[in-house]
Amino acid sequence: NLQERFKNNQIYTNVGSILIAVNPFKKLPLYTPTIIDKYAKRGNRILPPHVFHIASESYRNLLEGTTEKTAQSIVISGESGAGKTVC
Repeated sequence: NLQERFKNNQIYTNVGSILIAVNPFKKLPLYTPTIIDKYAKRGNRILPPHVFHIASESYRNLLEGTTEKTAQSIVISGESGAGKTVC
């Protein structure tokens, strides 16, 4: 349930291969060097949904690829001010 996840500051939810992000309207420690490292070195561990997981998997698929060389794209969509750009 998105509302429950929002209340618990869990703003990312996976629906299949789609990542849904809900704007928390506050700063959360989601983009720290520790979190980046955690997702970069996750191995076979199952971690909570995160934009870093999408980026990591996409990059890995580009490097490893298949013999078919399938194209990839990442769509980032949302209302103005919804937090698509994080600094």
